[in-house]
Amino acid sequence: MASGHNKRFLEDQIKYMKEVVIIPNDGLFDSRTPQELMLTTPTGTVNPVLQSHARIFLDLVPIDGSWFSSSAKMVRADFSTTPTGNSDSPIEGCYVPYIFEGTVNQDPTKMGCCTLPASGIPKFAFTGPMNGCSLILCRDGTGNMVAVHYPNSAGSTQGYPHLATL
Repeated sequence: MASGHNKRFLEDQIKYMKEVVIIPNDGLFDSRTPQELMLTTPTGTVNPVLQSHARIFLDLVPIDGSWFSSSAKMVRADFSTTPTGNSDSPIEGCYVPYIFEGTVNQDPTKMGCCTLPASGIPKFAFTGPMNGCSLILCRDGTGNMVAVHYPNSAGSTQGYPHLATL
C-alpha cells in the first residue's frame, strides 16, 4: 500500500534520512524474508539477496504503527526485482550484495559489486546490512563506475586490496 514514503524519499533523500529510520534487515526481497530465502533457495541457484542486480525497486514500508501515514518514523526497506505496484513512487536503483568476508577473502572475484549505468539512471545503489563494511564507488579495469560492498573494515587500512580484482 502506498504510504507516501517513497515520494518523500525521492524529493529529498538527506532530509528524509534525517527524519526517518530505514531498517534494511527486516525488509522483504521479492516478497520473502532474507531468512526464507536462505532456507528455501534450491541447491545450485544463488539467493537473490546475494546477487548483483542492475535494476531493483525499493519500497519504504512504515513499521511503527502508522501504516498509511507518511508521518511514520520507522520504515523497512522492501526490495523487488520487478515493480510491485504497491508503492506511491517506485525508487529504482541497482543492488550490491553483501558477500561474506570469508568467501571474498578466499576468492576476491566473488565480492559484491554492480556496474553503474553510464547514463546515471537509476541513480541509487542499494546494499545489504553493513557492520564495519565499506560501500565504495570506484572504476573497474575498463573504466566503468562500479559500486562495491567491501566486506570488512580492515580493508580500509590496507588500501582495499580486493579492489584490484575488478
